[in-house]
Amino acid sequence: GNFKNPVAVQEVLAGKRTAANAAWWGFDKNDATSALQSAINSGASKVIVPYMGSNWIVRPIELSSNQEIVFEKGVEIVARSNKDPRKPKFFAKKYASCLFVAKNKTNLILRGYGATLRMRKSEYMAIPKAVRGGSRHAIRLNGCANVKILGLTIKDSGGDGIMLSAGSGNPSWCRNILIKDVTCDNNYRNAITVGSVDGLLIENCV
Repeated sequence: GNFKNPVAVQEVLAGKRTAANAAWWGFDKNDATSALQSAINSGASKVIVPYMGSNWIVRPIELSSNQEIVFEKGVEIVARSNKDPRKPKFFAKKYASCLFVAKNKTNLILRGYGATLRMRKSEYMAIPKAVRGGSRHAIRLNGCANVKILGLTIKDSGGDGIMLSAGSGNPSWCRNILIKDVTCDNNYRNAITVGSVDGLLIENCV
C-alpha cells in the first residue's frame, strides 16, 4: 500500500525486495524529498512513485545507477518554492539547482506516462536577470550511459527541460540516451540541450 511501511523498507535494504514504493518511507505532502531520495538510495532495481492525491514537493534529487523509476499516472513532482523559509532551495548552482541530476550514472530509466515534473519558472524569472542564471534544469545528465526518459511531461524549469552534458572520467560524454514520448513545455532556456553525447535518439517528443 501507499503508506509508511518500515518492515517493507528493511526488506528492500536487505535485498529481499527488488521493487520499492517511495511512499513506504513516509510521504509528506509539504516536503517529500526524504521519502523519494531514500527510495532511490535504497538499492532497489525499481522504484515506484505512487499517486498520493497531493504533489510530491521536493528539493533537488540525485539519481542512482541500475534503477528504473516509475512515476504513476497523475503524479506531479514539483520543485519546492524558493520562498519556503526552509533550506536548501533551488539556487542557480551547477548541480544543486536541478530537480533531478545524475552524474556518471549508468542503466537508468525514468518512466512517467501521464506524470509531470514541474518547477517554478515564474518564481525564477522574478530574480534579476544579471544573477538569474539558466541552470535550474528539470533533468540533468552528466556523463551518463544507457539512460531512457519515457513519457514524462517536463515543464516550467528555470533552465532546460533536459540537459545532456559531459561528466568526469574517460569518456566523459553521455552515451546511448533515449528520450521518447516526452513533452517539454515552457522551460526557461531550451526544451532539450544536447551538450555532449554519443548515441542519442529523441523520438515522438514535443
